[in-house]
Amino acid sequence: MSDKNESTDAANPDNEKNPENTSKHDSSNPAVPDGDTESVNTPLLTEPMEVHHHAHSHGKKNWKSYIREFLMLFLAVFCGSLAEYQLEHKIERDRAHELAKKFL
Repeated sequence: MSDKNESTDAANPDNEKNPENTSKHDSSNPAVPDGDTESVNTPLLTEPMEVHHHAHSHGKKNWKSYIREFLMLFLAVFCGSLAEYQLEHKIERDRAHELAKKFL
């Protein structure tokens, strides 16, 4: 039975026999104030910020890169206008259905 108590003592860190856990307040620990309501100044542990670097080519651009950039911008603007047109069409169709329901 004593072997069983020893194994539970090792598994339970809050045991009364453990001299480290007998005092509720450790006065040697400077991070815990001694009844003061003042806050403890601790250094902030921060990670360095991530920096987003653009893919700038510092060399001379050729004509293919200008055409590629133009096509990408044109495609983005064109797709945006198509999406806006579809949204307006849906809104007008929904309004027409509501108006038709009110008349009936």
